Amino acid sequence: MIDRNALYGNDPTQAALDRAFTDARRPATPGVIGTAPDRPDALNLTTAPGGVAVRATPSPSPLSVAIDGSGLFVLRSKQSTLYGRLGDFNFDPNGKLCDGDGRQVLGFAIDGNGAPAGSLQPLSIGLGDVSRNGFAEFSIDDRGVLFGTVRHVDARTGARTESARALARIALAIFPAPERLARVGGTAMRPTSAAGKPLITVPGMRNVGVLRSHFLEHGAVDLERDLAAIWRLSRRADADVAVTAARDACQRTALGLVK
Repeated sequence: MIDRNALYGNDPTQAALDRAFTDARRPATPGVIGTAPDRPDALNLTTAPGGVAVRATPSPSPLSVAIDGSGLFVLRSKQSTLYGRLGDFNFDPNGKLCDGDGRQVLGFAIDGNGAPAGSLQPLSIGLGDVSRNGFAEFSIDDRGVLFGTVRHVDARTGARTESARALARIALAIFPAPERLARVGGTAMRPTSAAGKPLITVPGMRNVGVLRSHFLEHGAVDLERDLAAIWRLSRRADADVAVTAARDACQRTALGLVK
């Protein structure tokens, strides 16, 4: 009997099958789409609905955030609204909060209590606000509140203090059927009628995830595609094994005739 593991130890078909199995074990949540391998420095941080662990990796940036629980970031790309779970945010030269692909991050202005106010809009920090307030850095807390930190130096004593000013709040979208969203590129999704109408809310609300700063989620997959790949690769591997077994049997028969 042919040892399948020995036969496919270094075979690309078996390697692809192993990757497909690895990806299928990840939660089927729209986010970073693809088959990126596990990273040695990755850790289980966030959870998808049902308590399934999602891979996340540390980031040095205070504007990098991972969603711990349900929800999708709301993004503006030209005139289109897209959704995703990769929170690799930064400010562009015009003070707009964007993701790594340059899409604007949407959210809300906030009232004195930090509650969302007004309508959904791109989040930005006016350059005049930066120079006037002297923001030294920015951060995002677990409720999605964007803070600007101001550092003060007492002219008389030289004592240094910091104060944080709440500037805006990042929005999250909850879809009835997020698995029905359509992929756009590698890290975003577009709405479809099958996905349903989204609820636009903010992190930390009931049944909505919170944000974890200094982390980035990676490795969410298209589960349907991965299961199809597993079936296809398994059939190919079985056919290869059958061909090799038949060839082996023919060789044994030929050797027997020679004897």
